[in-house]
Amino acid sequence: MRARVVGLSIVLASSYACASASKLTKAVEIPIPPPPVATHLLIEALASQDPGVRARSAWQLAGARELQAEARQALEPLRADGEKAVRYATAWALGHLQRAPGESKPDQGDTTPPKPVQITRPQYSQAAFNAKVEGTVLIELLIGEEGEVAHAEVRKSIPPLDAAALACVRQWTFQPQRVGGSARATLAHAPVAFRIY
Repeated sequence: MRARVVGLSIVLASSYACASASKLTKAVEIPIPPPPVATHLLIEALASQDPGVRARSAWQLAGARELQAEARQALEPLRADGEKAVRYATAWALGHLQRAPGESKPDQGDTTPPKPVQITRPQYSQAAFNAKVEGTVLIELLIGEEGEVAHAEVRKSIPPLDAAALACVRQWTFQPQRVGGSARATLAHAPVAFRIY
């Protein structure tokens, strides 16, 4: 995982009594889509007076494959933007942009990672349970400044289980990440395991 992504050791299992064999299913990786417009245009749009434009541009930069150093440089000041939507989109994008080999990351000072407060168990859909599908869905989530799950996407998919995994993590709450004493949105990965026993 990249440095900005918090690794959560949260593996959840749903327990159901079942006498017949189940099917352990391998998850399929889901990449972040590339931006629909040129990266340099999205970087320019980060300076817009319209917070909606800044937020949309930041979200789309998460999938950028080129000009990543320039994108990071333009995004960093938006961590302190007056609009929460822009700060959240910035955290998402910065969590996905890779650094060039040897490129240093900015000193974040005293950082406290997020801590789980309320973690719910996933619930099988009736169809997935009847089909006896088992496996682990990897969810990438944005933990917001108030500890809420502000955004979640499937990164490793088992289609019959994806909706249940997303519904599960959207109920979770955390103590937010703190950087220099201030709450900050951050990315995390959470494997959500489904098992039939």
